[in-house]
Amino acid sequence: MPRPRLKLAARIVGVLFLLFALVTAGLVANAWESFGAAPDGERRARLEASPQWDGEVFVNPDPMWNDIAGSVGGMFRMSPVAEPDGPIPVLEGTKARFAEPPTSGLRITWLGHSTQIIEIDGVTVITDPIFGGRASPWTWLGPAAWYEPPIPLTELPPLDAVLLSHDHYDHLQIETIQAMASWDVRFIAPLGVGAHLEAWGVPTDRITEVDWWDRVDVGGVELVAVPARHASGRQIFDQNRTLWTGFALLGTEHRVLFSGDTGCSTDCPRSGASSAPST
Repeated sequence: MPRPRLKLAARIVGVLFLLFALVTAGLVANAWESFGAAPDGERRARLEASPQWDGEVFVNPDPMWNDIAGSVGGMFRMSPVAEPDGPIPVLEGTKARFAEPPTSGLRITWLGHSTQIIEIDGVTVITDPIFGGRASPWTWLGPAAWYEPPIPLTELPPLDAVLLSHDHYDHLQIETIQAMASWDVRFIAPLGVGAHLEAWGVPTDRITEVDWWDRVDVGGVELVAVPARHASGRQIFDQNRTLWTGFALLGTEHRVLFSGDTGCSTDCPRSGASSAPST
């Protein structure tokens, strides 16, 4: 190739690389706050003392295997019923739904995905609250909800605790946490996740971080962090550096298991999948 053409090609490559770098820097800057914060100090020390920590990351006793090639290939073989072809019917609610306590002592209101309000023996908690927005570090890009929250954030009943299972974007949303940060409510989250909450405005004294099998009393209901088989991370460099968990709620009269985002372990039944926990 003649020298002038080589110079032109080099310039084009340079311009394209510069554009790529600028776009990447812009995306990172736009998502920076949503990435959260890394645990340090006492929070980091407690995290590293966990039996689930292997010196670099948290690990599952029963290791997970991810079919990366299959996942990427599946993006190009999308099912025709992967998304609804029309509006999803939603039963909307307000605070009036919670004006009277459940006569049985137990009531669960599902709002979508992993968000549910659990009223158990006089205590009310919400799990993995997501209210609108996208499961993404960006407000303009990423998976969007198929419907608006059936009960708006402003119509929630008084809460005793917010239970968080892990820090993936479809379970931990900066906009929702920031909206709840000033509420008089306790946040209970797995090890390391408290750093995100504190960075987003939740007072440190209202954050309780738990390892598997830790127990926390909330109004007479004992919350037990139970193992889950999953993962964590909000960007490339923090994968599995915070813990994931489920919660067993042990009331005076009732028991509830919130499994978090756990996957099947190797001893799960291979048939009758409905009997096994799933995400």
